[in-house]
Amino acid sequence: MYADDHRDKLVPNADGFSGGGWVRGWLQTPQEATNVNFLKAPDGLLWNYNQSLGIYKCPADKSTASIGGKRYPRVRSISMNGNMNGNSWYTAIIQKRFFTFRKYGEILRPSPAQAFVFLDEHPDSIDDGYFLVFLDRRQLWANLPANYHNGACGFSFADGHAEIRKWKDPDTLATKIPPNPKGPIDVPWTQVRTSAPIDPATPFPP
Repeated sequence: MYADDHRDKLVPNADGFSGGGWVRGWLQTPQEATNVNFLKAPDGLLWNYNQSLGIYKCPADKSTASIGGKRYPRVRSISMNGNMNGNSWYTAIIQKRFFTFRKYGEILRPSPAQAFVFLDEHPDSIDDGYFLVFLDRRQLWANLPANYHNGACGFSFADGHAEIRKWKDPDTLATKIPPNPKGPIDVPWTQVRTSAPIDPATPFPP
């Protein structure tokens, strides 16, 4: 609906340093992690299309933030694929090799049914609304998806359908993120649903 109202342009998806994303708020900061106003208009650019706070947080996410010695639930567990109109330090590195989709009509490889938009992000990984997937690095996670659905994670795709992905690798299934987490099975699965090489003859890292 946002693209329909904005000449096919996807909603902006900036990282926490660039600003101007589909939501505001740095979830590693307690005051921002618990502030619903960062989800609402005018900061939340999708708010006018569905004014429900519940869609921004999975009920399975039990993470909290401490303010004044009290624990409060975070307001968001959802992040957006950084290659969906993303703007970050990484975008500049890969933009000549992998697609960063600026308009809905550009999502051709992979198709809208194979390109994820939103996912649940791991509570220890989530910060801004931008979910970073390394496309030029072998089996290495950047941000980490959630695993609190009995070792699985929810994804929504550009054609409107949703899927549950059951993770395979130990680092992806970890409760606490290990240093330099790897996913020999899970990272490649996610990469091909994040973007596609501009040159089809140039594959993802094996």
